[in-house]
Amino acid sequence: MMTKKPVAWLALLLSCLMALPPVAMADDTELFTTSANPNVLLMLDTTGSMGIAAGGTPVGDLDGDGSNNSRMDILWKVVYTLLNSDLSIPSATPATITATLDRARRWASSTVDKNISKTRQYQYVQVTNLSGGTWSTLPASGTVQIGSLGTAEPMSYTSRSSGSPYRFYFSSAKSFIYNHSQGSTVSYTTSASYGSPNPTNHTEAMSSAFLNNLTTDDENLLKARLGLMTFTTNPWGTAIQINTRNPVSSTAPNAPPFSPSYQNIWSSVNTYAYASGGTPTAQALRAAQGFFDTAYDSSQACRQNFAVMVTDGEDTMGGLDGATGSGYGPMYYRNGSNYSYTYSAGYTFTSDGWSGSYWDGTPFNNGQVARHNAVIQEAANLASHSPSAKLFTIGVGVSDAQPALATLREVLRRAAEQTNDQADVSTYTTIGASGDNTARGAGRTFFATDAAELAVAMRNAFQQITAGMYSFTAPTVASVRMTDRNYLYKASFTPASPPATFWEGRLEALSINPDNTMTSHWEAGNVLKSTLPADRNIYTADNTWTRLGFTTAAITPEMLGVDNTAARDNVVNYIRGAGHDNNAKLGDIFHSKPIVVGPPSRFYFDEGYSTAVGGTGAVSFVEGSAHRKRVVYVGTNDGMLHAFVSGAYQTSGPNAGQYDTGTGAELFGYIPNYLLTNLEGHLPGEVTRHGYYVDSSPRVSDVWIDNNANGTKESSEWRTVLIGGMRKGGYGYFALDVTDPDAADYPKVLWEYSDPSHVAETWSEPSLGKVKVMSGSPAAARDRWVAIFGGGKSDDGVVGGSLVVLDIATGTPLKIFTTGIDNVIPASPTTVLDGNGYIKFAYVADLDGSLYKFDFRTPGTDNTYSEWTMNKIFQASAGQPVYHRVAAGSTVPAESTRYLFFGTGDQENPVTNTGNGKFYAIKDTDAFWPGAPLTEASLANLSTSITSLGGGTPTQYGWYASFASVPSTANDTNTHSGEKVLSDPVVFYNNVYFTTFTPDTANPCGGGGIARVYGLQMLNAGAGLASIASLGETTTTKVPYHVYTGSEGGIPSSPSLSIYPSGQSSIFVGFSTGSVKEIKIESPPQMKTIKSWKEMF
Repeated sequence: MMTKKPVAWLALLLSCLMALPPVAMADDTELFTTSANPNVLLMLDTTGSMGIAAGGTPVGDLDGDGSNNSRMDILWKVVYTLLNSDLSIPSATPATITATLDRARRWASSTVDKNISKTRQYQYVQVTNLSGGTWSTLPASGTVQIGSLGTAEPMSYTSRSSGSPYRFYFSSAKSFIYNHSQGSTVSYTTSASYGSPNPTNHTEAMSSAFLNNLTTDDENLLKARLGLMTFTTNPWGTAIQINTRNPVSSTAPNAPPFSPSYQNIWSSVNTYAYASGGTPTAQALRAAQGFFDTAYDSSQACRQNFAVMVTDGEDTMGGLDGATGSGYGPMYYRNGSNYSYTYSAGYTFTSDGWSGSYWDGTPFNNGQVARHNAVIQEAANLASHSPSAKLFTIGVGVSDAQPALATLREVLRRAAEQTNDQADVSTYTTIGASGDNTARGAGRTFFATDAAELAVAMRNAFQQITAGMYSFTAPTVASVRMTDRNYLYKASFTPASPPATFWEGRLEALSINPDNTMTSHWEAGNVLKSTLPADRNIYTADNTWTRLGFTTAAITPEMLGVDNTAARDNVVNYIRGAGHDNNAKLGDIFHSKPIVVGPPSRFYFDEGYSTAVGGTGAVSFVEGSAHRKRVVYVGTNDGMLHAFVSGAYQTSGPNAGQYDTGTGAELFGYIPNYLLTNLEGHLPGEVTRHGYYVDSSPRVSDVWIDNNANGTKESSEWRTVLIGGMRKGGYGYFALDVTDPDAADYPKVLWEYSDPSHVAETWSEPSLGKVKVMSGSPAAARDRWVAIFGGGKSDDGVVGGSLVVLDIATGTPLKIFTTGIDNVIPASPTTVLDGNGYIKFAYVADLDGSLYKFDFRTPGTDNTYSEWTMNKIFQASAGQPVYHRVAAGSTVPAESTRYLFFGTGDQENPVTNTGNGKFYAIKDTDAFWPGAPLTEASLANLSTSITSLGGGTPTQYGWYASFASVPSTANDTNTHSGEKVLSDPVVFYNNVYFTTFTPDTANPCGGGGIARVYGLQMLNAGAGLASIASLGETTTTKVPYHVYTGSEGGIPSSPSLSIYPSGQSSIFVGFSTGSVKEIKIESPPQMKTIKSWKEMF
């Protein structure tokens, strides 16, 4: 608006824009986050009122008009801070070291927060993901920058750690100006010529140093294809000046370096962002359609479009939808013959503006309601236009309680809704008196009175812009299918934009029909919606492993690490499911694969297990549990492990002697004790986002626990035990006795285990089995059931370089292997059993691609277990991380010779890391114990042989395939560049099956990439899958893999093997697009009985 209007709007709008932080997908969430970076148009109001002084902490004279801290100065600062995403400070020889906030320990407390709260004080801040330099480069004491774009602030520290974990210490209680979420940027710039990451005066703002400080590093952090529009008029309001200063073309790069670059955007601010003229808001919104028309690419229709309009005033020009205007601010208030644009006591308000004229005869600019409605109309048109764009409105300096400002806020709210909900003079006037409806435009409209408030508001807006909305599917099938029931359990979830923390999950039970169709029986998320939060059975444990109800009566504030009972109640109620959108209570099932537990296996024979031991009336464990409920167990990121009914045994009726389909009802949820202090972070707040909790797959086995230490395997001492980890959710494991779902103490908490020296994030799913130990007096070999797992993953690559052998009965380690292990082990180990069901070898690979063999054949002596040994038997080539388990397949009836199969690929960065993976087949024997590990040179490269039925000839040590060299086939001309293994392999009937993912950077709308399902002959890598005509595989012979793209592709899960007791068997693979494929595989003419001590859940 022109300066005759005494109101201040634009600076606040611009401040909001400063605070837009990117949503950094620093893990495999990038798999379902759109790779089509959004088009974002910054619409900056540069009218005369932007020259008015703003409140809050002053900024310098950035625009060079001679006054400090005007709204335009704030706009300049906010835009630069937005563009300078890495918070780097210009220097003569720029060297910026960056890290991300990991956690902070409260002052005088043992509680560690993932997010920093401005209401608390802290003892230290811990960071991770160090880049750009070494930790030792930082001064022993000094100041770093911390924040997310516009919320940056200096953080002075008195000392720092000497190495990992990387910590900044404070000698006195440290407070912060802003809240900072986990993942916020922490940076330090060496040899800085300037003292701030944003300019503080006009000379700095116009300097080449600040311009050149904007690089592709910033673009890689923000990941938005930015354009810039300024809108105003000439000084007299007679000519509209709406200019798209930086358009984005349809052929502009999807990834950095962007065109226009962020330097181009800043240059336009330097040249054109100066306060003058009136406010043509509706016309600017109409003009925004042209920006998105130019940027539209029909081949990438999934790309989202956003307009962020920063304005400090109402439309004063009209010119569309029947509205007119002169550019001056309306006279909203009247007292007799006195008129005013701003409120004064005793004046009467009208939302349309009073008619009349200025002293010089110029008419007042009434007709404001028509201009308000034109803005609302054009905002709706922006949504209905093709291509459509979502609008965010930022109101600057319009937060006072004046009636005209309440009306303007209402207009900006309705505009952001984009529903064309117009109003008349009477309605707007009433709103002026009663106030605007704060529920309207929630999450899309922001207001602030100074730069700091706008920074926070805009950060939240940009998080929504950059967050993706995709789903992920991971099915599981019982490893042995009953002849009367064939079930599949499909887990999926829908991500939500920050600041949401809860991602709604689903667990669907389907039966597999003879014609390969599927019938859905229940979906646990929907069943749980009908359960009241107060009626759920949710448990945790105290530090003595006594089970507690997760209720406000049983849980203290201290247990949750919160300050008071009100905070405690908020956490408990939200975790139980209160206050969730759509009444959803089941959180996302991301990396956890559901496990189905039914009756104990009848294929295993052991004392007390298959025989009745324990005196009069005793029955065997198998018979005593033969009709127990079938239960599906799965971990979720709502903070707990869930148990759902998946079948009940029928004792009468037409289906007597069989299990029904179950109901999907929740039996319980269990929250591990060591997660309690993290739960506060699950409450949505100002800067929150999705977190990880019980994100790993539980493992279940029937085990013997000698409770009375008499050495006799009594039937009552056989128990079904579940052990689960956290993956990225935490640093421990927990064990539950889930033997009897109808028992009063179900589930019984056995123990929780953590070891900060050897165990990091618990990615590794334990392998459960029995070994021999020498114990007692006199010493004798006795059975001991153990859980074996890798040390997990840590950012420093130190903690987690271990393999732990844990006593299931007590939760204490028998032995921890560390010597000779090169890197951390997030993968799950695989065990090979001898003829009596004892673990003889365990195999696991680390993040260096090293394959380790652990020998348990000799009984271990209590307290030392030195008889159990380890050797590195293979070293992959550089850059070949292993995140998934090794599969073992025996090649001779005596099972003394086996092939070990595993694939490589970066699970944490599957899209942005474009390196190729490999698949290895290592031949091992019981006697093989090399003095030096094998390498790729020891193996045959059969990459080009996999398309033939005969495959190739391995060496005496095996073979491998490099995906970079895999040839194209007649039905697959897609690239293999960047192909990697993100799944566990499965070995069955002389074939090995696995899946791969290839990011398709040329098609960001193609479901994330290319999915392939491989089936190779285990001895020679020959093609092992029957061709499928519907996939274009016309050959009458076999193929090495099936390829799925587009709506059928995405990210494939690990193959789930479904074995018929007789006849055809299959593997099932789920895809992130939501589809599930059954692939029939070669099967033996007659299935052998299972040779194992336990059922493989």
